[in-house]
Amino acid sequence: MSDEDHSHEDDNFSQSVDKFEKTEIVVHKKLVKSEVNALGKKGLRVSNDAYDSTSGARGGGDHLNPPLVAPATLLLNDESRNQHRQWTMSLVETNEGMYLKNGWYFFAYDHGLKVGDTVTIERTLVMQNSEVLDTIYDITFKLAEESSSGSN
Repeated sequence: MSDEDHSHEDDNFSQSVDKFEKTEIVVHKKLVKSEVNALGKKGLRVSNDAYDSTSGARGGGDHLNPPLVAPATLLLNDESRNQHRQWTMSLVETNEGMYLKNGWYFFAYDHGLKVGDTVTIERTLVMQNSEVLDTIYDITFKLAEESSSGSN
């Protein structure tokens, strides 16, 4: 085999191992009444062009690369309660912004989420070269009462 053949094999090998993960915060915010009250029917607001003072960052969705696109169905991993569970939620866009609906209220109810609790959704892109091979969403939360000292 010539040196040229080895060089070409090395190129193929490096292309096959260029897989990496990129994690981005989709949303990190304190919940408001309309996001925990199923009667509000809006869901969890994901996109917000305004500055989010609770996280110190711009609101969700539009700052991601690639950006979120609605409508879509997202499968979110939940590792709370020492168990793994996946939640299916619909991502929709309205005149008021982008929201997670349907499965969101079941998640919020199941975890007893209330106004002031903080929710974080992270997106991990599994990539090879510049191609997205897989997208993984993780959802975590912190109850407001957990962060206040001396409660009860």
